[in-house]
Amino acid sequence: VAIGYTLVYGILFMINFAHGDIMMIGAFGGYFVFEALQLIPSPTAENAKEIFLNAHPVISVALAFVVGMSVAALSGYFLERIAYRPLRTAPRLVPLISAIGASIFIENAAQLLFGAQRRDYTNPIQLTRGEGWHIPIGGSDVIFPYTGALTIVVSVLMMMVGVWVNYVSPDHAFVYVTSFATVAGLYTWSIILICQIRYRTKVKKGLLPVSDFRLPGAPYTAWFALGFLALVLVIVGLDKDARISLYGIPVWGIIMGVGYVVLKRRNPQAFEPKVYTSEDLDPVAEVAKH
Repeated sequence: VAIGYTLVYGILFMINFAHGDIMMIGAFGGYFVFEALQLIPSPTAENAKEIFLNAHPVISVALAFVVGMSVAALSGYFLERIAYRPLRTAPRLVPLISAIGASIFIENAAQLLFGAQRRDYTNPIQLTRGEGWHIPIGGSDVIFPYTGALTIVVSVLMMMVGVWVNYVSPDHAFVYVTSFATVAGLYTWSIILICQIRYRTKVKKGLLPVSDFRLPGAPYTAWFALGFLALVLVIVGLDKDARISLYGIPVWGIIMGVGYVVLKRRNPQAFEPKVYTSEDLDPVAEVAKH
């Protein structure tokens, strides 16, 4: 919150009274992601009635973060375009009044849309609320929750990275951060497309069953998308400010590699190739015709 206030005041020379309200909207974005993931069945070998939220906690938490940040960023963008940008040249008191009005409007709109009652996040089962370290203080135990520790560690690490980048190159900090995020997105989607291409190849060879969902135009659309991502990578490399983000490619590779090794050691059965019967592969002949 403090960093956000500082950035807004340092750039626009105004106090954004709606800053906390924007964060509230982002929090609701993450909340509704968790609520939606509880409705998606994701049966496992241990529990046929398992839900996606508990079966894939890491993906669920990542989705909640991404959606929450995206909703907050989009809300802040429209707030600036509607309530602040038209008043750039006005006396300082005018945008201040506008910020107070925007804050009141967002709070009341949220109450109308989401209700005034308190909402509790339904955490994945691996992050059960209330579990943590018991610290004896004053003759009684005080619980320091695991979720609180995770939040503090992630927040501190992200703040340290942001402060370091801003200290090293304050004029280009925003470009560096957005470029690095772009490379991360390119890396993720490239892996998805490559896996889809390999899957289609094995389906045609009769090694894997046919999926119920077929990518329109596959495999040509997948190759086209890969070529487009490669073009974006070239454009990033040609920009002298964004070029530094290319150093993030091996970093992401190391992170993914370490994560793969750790997960494989924890659950080696999940990485064993599945053997399909002839009944599973019956629809393959149909796909091979296309």
